[in-house]
Order: sequence, then C-alpha cells, then structure tokens
Amino acid sequence: MFQSITMVDFKKLLSDKSQKFLMIDVRTKEEWNNKHINDTRVINIELNTLLKDISKIPTDIPVYLVCESSQRSGYAQMMLFTKGIKTINIKGGMSNY
Repeated sequence: MFQSITMVDFKKLLSDKSQKFLMIDVRTKEEWNNKHINDTRVINIELNTLLKDISKIPTDIPVYLVCESSQRSGYAQMMLFTKGIKTINIKGGMSNY
C-alpha cells in the first residue's frame, strides 16, 4: 500500500537532472538548516505544517518524503494518503545521506 525507496536508490534518481519529482523534507527548519539536500527539486515543509501547506504538493509528478530516520516521513506519508496524495518514503532518512 505504501511505497518506499532506499536512500541509495534515491541518490541515483537525484543525480539524473532530467528526472521530474519533488522531495519534501519534513524535518524542522533547524534540522534543515543544519543539513539538507541542495537541489531545486527538494523543499522543506515541516511535519506540523504539512496539511496546512498541502497546496504546495503536486499530484502530477512523484513525491518523495524524507526526515532524519524515516519515522516522521512515514507518518507524513500516512497523513497525505488520507488526503488522496500518494508518496514514496525514503527509508533510513537523512541519516543515510
């Protein structure tokens, strides 16, 4: 029901600049400022504002979710699923980046 991908496989996707997707980092701003993936296809929407910012989430391209360990991104995946948005969780999170 819920899709996931390893960070190793996501890095391969990330290296292909022709790939269209959005990655949402659901960590706090402080965590984001400390370490994040520098790519225009990667944005930060904190978990606690995810549903408020749902209009920023496209439905026509793949959407990947990440946090530090994949726990919060897994929760975000369930939240978005209840709103009809399918996502892919990055297993292991930023701790594996």
